[in-house]
Amino acid sequence: MEKNEEVKQIQKELLCLMKDFHNICKKHGIRYSLHAGTLLGAIREGGFIPWDDDADVSFLRTEYEKFKNVIKTKYEKDQLPFVCDFSFGARLIRQRAGKPIVWLDLYIYDFISENRLIQKLKIAELAFLMAWLRSKEEMYVTKAHGVYQGWKYELIHFIHILGLPFSDHAKLQIANHISQLHKGKKRLIHRANDQFVAIQIILPAKVMYSYQLIQFEDTKLMIAKDYDLILTSSYGSDYMVPRQAHKDAKAHDIYRKIQEKKR
Repeated sequence: MEKNEEVKQIQKELLCLMKDFHNICKKHGIRYSLHAGTLLGAIREGGFIPWDDDADVSFLRTEYEKFKNVIKTKYEKDQLPFVCDFSFGARLIRQRAGKPIVWLDLYIYDFISENRLIQKLKIAELAFLMAWLRSKEEMYVTKAHGVYQGWKYELIHFIHILGLPFSDHAKLQIANHISQLHKGKKRLIHRANDQFVAIQIILPAKVMYSYQLIQFEDTKLMIAKDYDLILTSSYGSDYMVPRQAHKDAKAHDIYRKIQEKKR
């Protein structure tokens, strides 16, 4: 299958996943926003960016916990149209026979202190946790992806080894606790479970207080009304200018192949 055709098939399946996710959120009064390239695509393209092969949403911590609670208490496992991974790098995964494997990444906004030194401390703690929490599978993707090489990869690998004696449950509890420390006056937020560059992006808390529906392909999905500030913080003020395919495509291909082997 040609790459462009493969991406189209992935996006078609992704859209089904996003609709199912949105319908659950709508039914239970959960507020979220399309995020990253998915938000950018909604604003600039009215749908997917042509080369996008995954999707992202973000929540305030309170909304994420509400979503997680709804999934665990209101639905039986066989009622859900996706598999839920509520680890630190949370995501929803759909694996249907004859269809490409797709996933929706869930990013969580936590409060962060107004004090610059405390901000740096929290970001350093979270950077450590990202490596500490990595599974063997994630370490394989990290190595194969090749973004971190030399001493950077060795440092990540060393911290990963330090986490091996602890259970996944214990590590996740510690990570969630640290993510919610250093709240300050609750005026600022950042995405505590995002990639290293992204956890350093700090925004006014108000950007995630108001929402609206926007056309996305053949449906309507939810975005933060202050999307301009969110997109500018990630992509610069010229975010409406198209750029080339994103750097995560290789990692996504590797992850998808790993999931396919589990079928």
